[in-house]
Amino acid sequence: MLRYGLTGGIASGKSTVAAMLRELGFPVIEADQVAHQVMEPGQPAYNEVVAIFGDAILDSDNASIAAVLQRSSSMTTKSWRS
Repeated sequence: MLRYGLTGGIASGKSTVAAMLRELGFPVIEADQVAHQVMEPGQPAYNEVVAIFGDAILDSDNASIAAVLQRSSSMTTKSWRS
């Protein structure tokens, strides 16, 4: 089975091409959706990210990491290799 990756910059048409491929019967895996799923509370990736960066990256409900990380560029400066 051949596997292909669809890449491109913001607003380059990746979603449009993925929809076209889906209509043609190709299975499409969207990495963004998978990334959001593994970052849900209780998932291993969620627990590891919180362990590395601390509770400061959690939103007010202590549930969402992504929204807080997107707003804070200072969080990306902490070394994950410590």
